[in-house]
Amino acid sequence: ASDVGAIDEIIDDGKNGLLFPAGDLESLVSRIRTLLQDESRRRQMGEASYKKVVAEFTSTRMAEKHLEFYEKVLGAAR
Repeated sequence: ASDVGAIDEIIDDGKNGLLFPAGDLESLVSRIRTLLQDESRRRQMGEASYKKVVAEFTSTRMAEKHLEFYEKVLGAAR
């Protein structure tokens, strides 16, 4: 994935995906080649991605994070 915005909240470079600088075609090609040549690494990254999404990005967990955020904002306003 290109390293823009908040993508690093989802992708841990080298653990559950590979990041490259936006617009850097050479880096993108290099990372694609890396994954094409290493089935074990692809499998490990896929499993790590699944685990992260299940742990941190379910609808329930996202609702909890939103609630925590609003409680924090409202608490600071008092």
